[in-house]
Amino acid sequence: MKRNLQSQKTMAKGTIHVSPREGRSCRLESVREQVSKIAGISSVEANHVSHALSIEYDPKKITLDQIRKKIEL
Repeated sequence: MKRNLQSQKTMAKGTIHVSPREGRSCRLESVREQVSKIAGISSVEANHVSHALSIEYDPKKITLDQIRKKIEL
């Protein structure tokens, strides 16, 4: 049986560090929500200890640098 490799998406994973801002404890969640709405993003997880977002995305639609620019870090 042949597998249709063209229909399988190749997803990439990356991490973006979000610097905490004084008085804005919810900043990481706000950025996570913003990233989750970007086209080409399949999942975003926030790590509150390391202040980082783990992102799974389609590299054919967007790059990690483009994601960073959209959220203005």
